[in-house]
Amino acid sequence: MQKVTPFFSIIIPVYNAKKLLPIMLDSINAQSYGNYEVIIIDDCSEDCTLDIAKNYSTKDARISFLRLAKNGGVSNARNEGIKLATGKYSLFWDADDWVDSECLKTYYRYLSDESVECLITGAIEEYKDHNVELVPSFNDIQKKASLVPILMDLEKKALVGYCWNKVFKTEVIKKYNIQFREMPMNEDFEFTLDFLDHVNNVVVVDRAFYHYRLDQSSSLTKRYVEEFYEIHRKKIQYYLNYINNNNPNYFDVSLETLRPIYLRYILSSVARTFSQNSSFNNQTRQKYVERIFQDDLFRIMRLNKDKIYSNTEIIYWPVIKRKVNLTIMYARVVVFVQSNMGSLFSRIKQIR
Repeated sequence: MQKVTPFFSIIIPVYNAKKLLPIMLDSINAQSYGNYEVIIIDDCSEDCTLDIAKNYSTKDARISFLRLAKNGGVSNARNEGIKLATGKYSLFWDADDWVDSECLKTYYRYLSDESVECLITGAIEEYKDHNVELVPSFNDIQKKASLVPILMDLEKKALVGYCWNKVFKTEVIKKYNIQFREMPMNEDFEFTLDFLDHVNNVVVVDRAFYHYRLDQSSSLTKRYVEEFYEIHRKKIQYYLNYINNNNPNYFDVSLETLRPIYLRYILSSVARTFSQNSSFNNQTRQKYVERIFQDDLFRIMRLNKDKIYSNTEIIYWPVIKRKVNLTIMYARVVVFVQSNMGSLFSRIKQIR
């Protein structure tokens, strides 16, 4: 009997996910659309995650698993999953999240004729005491030429930089050897823009099915990444290059969206210098902020004219005015609020 080609390949990298992986797998099993395969990539878990994967695969032939020989990180695990994917479309979901039961059925309705290469939806941010639904403002098939304004709208709602709210045509991924890069963060973002460089039709759906679990209790200072500013600077530059290559007439309008995002990255990078794992002191912190204010990107983003362009930017006044000590004080307040008033901080984050 000939094996039916799955329409969807759901790739799930896992590492020590024994508590939450069953929730994700149960939400997949509850889907009202059933032509899919699930590929679990175990990145050398040290708990019973592998046993859970084996148990689910025994009960459901659509679920398979691969245990890697050595721990290589989420990007490597996803890349290994791509090699095994046989579905027409690939999805990259995380083990600690879950999806609504109508998710795949809705995706299939938009993708069934296989003319669309990428589908983008909203997401539901799940906090301990509340959730926030983020959905695109558009609901239509978009051509490549119109993607820049679409991406700017999505970026306002932080919907570009993740892979789990998107569906990618597997053929395109494999044809152009699009891979997740090994980096501390933003690997989803670069994968997405690399992919969009090779497509013509993208459908945007103004609904949200994916529940993204957020831990509001974890402090910024506990998640210290030394290259945080450089990584996010690169993200902004990636956007600018993409805009110049695909819709340069939209450059000035795009800056209105990207400026407050860049300002947020600056403030967040300064906040992370207070991490217990960082080597910053008062003197090196001041020099760090001064170097950021001298960055050419600061000029390109038109932040060297001390002008506040929107109400959203007002909260970044110390950064725009390049007040080094005030920026540091402001960052310290951000750290305090995030560490001690997580619920309040999560709501403030929604000001985008």
